Amino acid sequence: MIVIKFSTRTDRPNQRYFFHTLTKNVDEDKIVKIIPNTLRGFFEVCFLLDVLDKQPEAVNEWLANILSYISEDLTSEDLYKIVYSMDFLYTKASLQEHELTRLVASINSVFNRIASFAQIDGSYRSDINSSPLDETRNCLFAINLLEDLSQDILHYYKYRKNLKTIEKIYQTVPNVTRTSQFIQNQEAASQH
Repeated sequence: MIVIKFSTRTDRPNQRYFFHTLTKNVDEDKIVKIIPNTLRGFFEVCFLLDVLDKQPEAVNEWLANILSYISEDLTSEDLYKIVYSMDFLYTKASLQEHELTRLVASINSVFNRIASFAQIDGSYRSDINSSPLDETRNCLFAINLLEDLSQDILHYYKYRKNLKTIEKIYQTVPNVTRTSQFIQNQEAASQH
């Protein structure tokens, strides 16, 4: 068994070592244990596991850990990483009622946080240093997955406490027409 600690280090020698070790051991069908210790690490590992069609051993524990990153100071980029990881781990987990309660509370918390980023022009903004177009895309990605998760929980778990039924795609976007127009305008402006 190989244990790889996955953090946010970006220096090239560590990246090369990680990818070389991971690829070599996956190719040889060895058990690889990856331990993420940051939000970015969780996102990157979940992404890799998803691509490799693998899952962590203690998937419910991983899901609980990713939910612990939800807070009021997150940006749209942080939220899309959390929601992607939530969605990936949820599909691998078998949840008990107390875990569903926490997951639903987290879904609602993220929905509320994203709603706080909504602007009158249809964009979403959480960080003055990020592009409004990127921020809007991050939020739409997260909203899409959150709505899908909500419907999935309602359908498969029959869990209805504090969870709204999603009747149409992007139901939770305040003004889909303005958001669509904002994206089209931003994309057109970037092509000139």
